[in-house]
Amino acid sequence: MTGWRMVKLGDIAEVVRGSTITRKEVTPGEVPVIAGGRTPSCYHNVSNREGTTITVSASGAYAGYVQYFEIPIFASDCSTIKVKDEHKFSPKFLFYMLQASQRDIYGFQRGSGQPHVYPSQLVGLSVPAPSIDEQCKMVELLEDHLSRLDAALADVKQAKVKAAQFRKSLLQSVFEGQYSASSDTWEHRAIGDFAEAKGGKRLPKGTKWSDAPTAHPYIRATDFKFGEINTEDLVHVPDSVWKSISRYIVAENDVLITIAGTIGEIAVVPSGLAGANLTENAAKLVFDHEYVMPAYLSLYLQSPSVQQEFRELSRATTQAKLALYRIATVKIPVPNLHEQQEIVQFVDEKLRYLSSSLSQISAIQLQASSLRSALLQAAFTGQLTKEVASV
Repeated sequence: MTGWRMVKLGDIAEVVRGSTITRKEVTPGEVPVIAGGRTPSCYHNVSNREGTTITVSASGAYAGYVQYFEIPIFASDCSTIKVKDEHKFSPKFLFYMLQASQRDIYGFQRGSGQPHVYPSQLVGLSVPAPSIDEQCKMVELLEDHLSRLDAALADVKQAKVKAAQFRKSLLQSVFEGQYSASSDTWEHRAIGDFAEAKGGKRLPKGTKWSDAPTAHPYIRATDFKFGEINTEDLVHVPDSVWKSISRYIVAENDVLITIAGTIGEIAVVPSGLAGANLTENAAKLVFDHEYVMPAYLSLYLQSPSVQQEFRELSRATTQAKLALYRIATVKIPVPNLHEQQEIVQFVDEKLRYLSSSLSQISAIQLQASSLRSALLQAAFTGQLTKEVASV
């Protein structure tokens, strides 16, 4: 127990829903505007708007997301939180407290199509109110711990960037023939000459995933990870719903491509997912494996030149989407099967350690997120500042 008294957010701060600006009101410029998301954009014609420090996204995909800004920023489609008396309550202390309560704030979301979090919900939040000296000490300790955590994460992210760059460089050089003495004899064929691209299917309107695993896993675009299907978070289709989408399934060794949202993610279907349903945001390539190895085709489609071609082909549409008939136009080099096998083995050997490292990096990032939550929890249960209780 901390012994801290509790107050309501509305008693110590003004919580105001920001007005919405339209594109007609502004032009790109220097004044930062946060509009319900995570990253501010800069505009002109809003310099007379009042700045703020703490914002809570009011609607949309990030409804309830808490942010703190050191600079004045206009909040559009957000609630702004301003401490009434900074001599009694630290804005930074309040921000970290709201971050520690992030899950509870997300729980305020109302509405299915466009979720909202309203000021009337925020003002009733219970806030611990230690002395201003203890608040400042908590902020100092938290920022010391969090800055070191952020520095470590920056190193991890940089390692991830370098690993991705190495992977791209390796694939590009392999398929440019730098490791083959016979690359000038490779046949070049359009995908449509030897494969058929088939789309997936979304769940029927008004239906939802099964709460428990069924015999019908459903592969989403978010399940593609490092050239494979991540099975940890797979969702499943209820038996009653599956009947209406049973034609849209994948077979072992089908090569999959995401065609909407994140375009160009590639994976080969493992044996354990044969018969799974496929999202409408991805396509499968069905072809003769005696002509092209699935693993070889998967690697080539992940190479930088093909990924760039996918981006260019998807931009040719009003909404970014890679059409099936455009996939068919992409050309690939086709060595004989023996050389395809050698290329796959060579790349696998080079990337084996890299794939393990990327998995470890993802695990570290997840652990860092958990550690951040644990630090915030420790701070607001008094564990982080026991030694300053008498300050």
